[in-house]
Amino acid sequence: MNDRSNLTVSNQQPLAVYSVNVQRLIGLAIFYLGLLILYFWEWIARWGFVASDVILILVLLGLAGFRVVSLYLNKDLSVLVFDDRLVYSKKGQTQVFFWQNIDKVWTFRYDMLSLIYIRYVRVTIEDEFDNKIVLDRNLEKIKELEKTVQAKVMETKLPAVLDSLENGETYQSGGFSLTKEYLEFKNTRIPWDKLGKVIFYQGQIRIWEKGKRIIKIAQWGRNIPNLYLFLTILDKMAGKHLMPIDPIQTLDSQNPEG
Repeated sequence: MNDRSNLTVSNQQPLAVYSVNVQRLIGLAIFYLGLLILYFWEWIARWGFVASDVILILVLLGLAGFRVVSLYLNKDLSVLVFDDRLVYSKKGQTQVFFWQNIDKVWTFRYDMLSLIYIRYVRVTIEDEFDNKIVLDRNLEKIKELEKTVQAKVMETKLPAVLDSLENGETYQSGGFSLTKEYLEFKNTRIPWDKLGKVIFYQGQIRIWEKGKRIIKIAQWGRNIPNLYLFLTILDKMAGKHLMPIDPIQTLDSQNPEG
């Protein structure tokens, strides 16, 4: 816990308040129990009960039970967002993360539509004092909170990073090396005036070179700390050579051709 976490916030009104996602957790528990009842009602009526069905019973009960346990363990979970900080509370413990002290924000997002719609979001926040919290879909409106945190960290860090690049230094993040002249990933180098489309698709940042149809660079978003900062740097360094990159729009895009 950092040395400023004991500061009170009682004199300020938070910009946003997030708590445990009760509706989702209860809804999922009821859904899995409903599947269990529906399946075995039909199965027993037609074929009778067999021992192999125990596996399915245990799986569905386990999935439902996991949501109930998650609700109990996170019953007092809350996250408050202020202009200058984030306040995290759980099990009577409170941690304060000032935007200026946050070192890295890691986002693991995955969206896939197949037989069912799968959405996974996990946000890890680390500060300069080695404090760390992990937020996931047990928290309501996690995507909204993730955008806020990433944007606040980007606003805090961007001026210093841009100044360092203009002074000839290299910014490294998630396997990328960014300089005043180019973007480099492994053995691939793209000058800023050749940078093409940048999208987020099924958990990956995909980058094209202008005039090329094949993806030039693909890297998992979860491997790039401060992802909004990274995308904004691409936009700023590409300048007039590239249509502006909106980090939120990029991360919400799911069509690799769009």
